[in-house]
Amino acid sequence: ARSRARAGSGDRAGARSAPALRALLRHRRRSRCRSRRLGRIIDGAPTVIVLDGKPIEATLRLERLPLDELFEAARQSGISTLSAVKLGVLEPSGKSSFIRRDD
Repeated sequence: ARSRARAGSGDRAGARSAPALRALLRHRRRSRCRSRRLGRIIDGAPTVIVLDGKPIEATLRLERLPLDELFEAARQSGISTLSAVKLGVLEPSGKSSFIRRDD
C-alpha cells in the first residue's frame, strides 16, 4: 500500500509542476522576442569553426568539438575536404553548416 501512495503522490507533483513549466517556457519565448540580446544569451549564437578551409582550433577546443567530428560533419554535407569550405559554422542547435568556396 505504501508503494502505491508514493507513486500517486509523484503523479500529483508532476501535474502541479506542468503548468509552472509551461508558464516558464511562455515567459522565455516572450522575453526572447522582446530582446535580441537576451535571445542570444538564452539560445546561443552561431560560432565560426572553419574559415577559408582552415579549422579554427581555439574555437573547436572551446566548443569541445574534436577535429574528427568536424570532418564527419563536412562529409555528411557532401564536402570531401575542408579546403573546399569558405565558411563553417556551428549553429546554436549543435548542427554544423558549411558554405563552399566558389573556386
